[in-house]
Amino acid sequence: MATNLPLSFYHYLCQKLGTKDLVKIRRLCHAICDYVSPMNFRLFMTLFGRTITRISSGSKAEGLNMKRSDLDIMYVIEILNVVEDPLDRSGFMFSFLISTEYTKPGFVRLKLHYSAIQVENSWCKERDGFVFLSSEQVKNIPFAKMENHTDVILHGPCITTANESHDMAICLRSKSWIAQAQNWVVRNRVWPSCELVSLIVSYGVLFVSIGSKDSLNEDLEWRISFSVAEKHLIYSFTHIQLLSYALLKILLKEVIENNTFLKGLLCSYFIKTLVFWVIEEEGTSAKDDLISYFHRLICRLRYFVEISFLPHYFIPENNLIENRFNPEQKKSLLDMLTEINQKGIYCFLESETVSEFFRANLNSWKIVTGFDYELVKDPLSILKDSMYFDVSPNTLIVLFSRHKLVSHRYLYTLFWCAICQHIGHVQICIHERSNKDQYRRYKTYLPYLVMGLQKDAITGWLCLASYFFSMECYNTCLILIDYILHKHCFGHSTDIASHIGKINSLELEAVKYGVMNAHSISRRHFVDVSGFTLSIRDRPLKLQLEILDNLCFVSSPLVYTYFLRFMCCFHLNDSNGVRCALRDLQRRPSSRLSANEYCLGLAYYTLKEYHNALSIFDPYSEFVKSNYNVKNPVIIDHIYKLDLVIRKLKRELS
Repeated sequence: MATNLPLSFYHYLCQKLGTKDLVKIRRLCHAICDYVSPMNFRLFMTLFGRTITRISSGSKAEGLNMKRSDLDIMYVIEILNVVEDPLDRSGFMFSFLISTEYTKPGFVRLKLHYSAIQVENSWCKERDGFVFLSSEQVKNIPFAKMENHTDVILHGPCITTANESHDMAICLRSKSWIAQAQNWVVRNRVWPSCELVSLIVSYGVLFVSIGSKDSLNEDLEWRISFSVAEKHLIYSFTHIQLLSYALLKILLKEVIENNTFLKGLLCSYFIKTLVFWVIEEEGTSAKDDLISYFHRLICRLRYFVEISFLPHYFIPENNLIENRFNPEQKKSLLDMLTEINQKGIYCFLESETVSEFFRANLNSWKIVTGFDYELVKDPLSILKDSMYFDVSPNTLIVLFSRHKLVSHRYLYTLFWCAICQHIGHVQICIHERSNKDQYRRYKTYLPYLVMGLQKDAITGWLCLASYFFSMECYNTCLILIDYILHKHCFGHSTDIASHIGKINSLELEAVKYGVMNAHSISRRHFVDVSGFTLSIRDRPLKLQLEILDNLCFVSSPLVYTYFLRFMCCFHLNDSNGVRCALRDLQRRPSSRLSANEYCLGLAYYTLKEYHNALSIFDPYSEFVKSNYNVKNPVIIDHIYKLDLVIRKLKRELS
């Protein structure tokens, strides 16, 4: 058993956090989204009149799929150039000179150096006889604008969404490597390679809008950020080193911070810095297994805590844990790290992420052979989180310019089809004042829906069917529904909503030898349930059922298809078709109070079978109130309309 433990644990973490190939795909997806993101053209255009460069960072951009991890996005204001050489007057409109006077290592003040136009007074403050760019003011400008449109809060240097799914930070960039970190470039070490160092130095550094807390000039200081450099360094990790790094982050969040006395003493950035120092000493060619490597990282973390000194990786003069904890906290933390070191991976017995490993046979954790649906599911999820709320045809132009890249071309094709489907589904049903304008919109956006058919097996066809239903073309809609159900039945439906049928050995061989790719499998077998749910939310189906017109809770494309067929048959007065569709809804295996039950209730309500409808709507309404966030405007509206119908049904039956 002991012999198999490290390998089984490695396979388990690959399944939970990502295999080597999947990590690579996730990183590329975030890079594509950064490159084509339409947020560049929308969010800050009214502030500075120039494009903002977007950079994804954090665990997700590093390729790790960890619970409760948010997406960190940095927006670099290209119009504001930062220089260190007083003779350098480069910059489009504004140039600021780095000043390290009266600042701690790792922080700077930005002195106005050159300005082509009058600088906004709201951006700067005058102090010590000079004009400095205020980190506090610059951070507050986009926050004030976003606060009126979205539910956001300020958290340190970041603008954070209320559900904590996204962290957004305003940054400036120096295209030259700064003097404070010059020693890192020439330091003698095993890792990183000279080529990687050159790549990192060529980008320069970023400056984040937050100052040192114990500084008198906190409102004027900017923290030096090496996020781009750190991302390149993490990309060079071996997979065992990456999983060990992720394991330390899990240890921090799910083990150490469970002790309220130790909560907040350490942070993820300390973990990242620790791993950098260890790999710099040992390189990326270490032959250790995952458990041994994790053990060494714990020993090194304990050592840094014991000497109360964790040097910043790029600026070692900056002690990251200086005055971080008092003697009592330090002793407790050392005791816990000693205990963790003794327990090894068994310290994760109560961990939410890792505890499952200890409840199964070791042999059950092994690399799964066959096609990994995550190669399709994860890219679409990343695209949805990054771009879906504001995409335009211009996005497709930029995406197409990158399609010529051979590496993982299927991702560009998949993204192209997904964006086409989203644009077409949202835009084509917008009501115009005249028939001529409506026809022009139809001619413009129908091709987008057609191109979007290739995203997955059925959701593109469902979007097209929904459009024809909204245009009251019920016969056309029924033809499309028959095709969708034929595809679903032909694939021998599985119990997994996102899969149609099983991939056969011939298809696996075709993927192996490059005849087919992941997108080919997606078009045959994958169902983008998450994207389908989002489509329903963005463009609800007009059911013409008085006020009950919201299907936002229907997460099953197959249930949606059956209900759409029922509504078409009802409007065509096809009683046989109505009975068949109703029977299909009744036959669908489901848990009580599911979306299937809701659609069945709508069907009874449409047929004026009020007793059956009430028997479903009444408990369903209570279920939604007790299990969903009732502060969500969509849910509030759904519950309100449902309660109105329930009261009406009770009056009819009384």
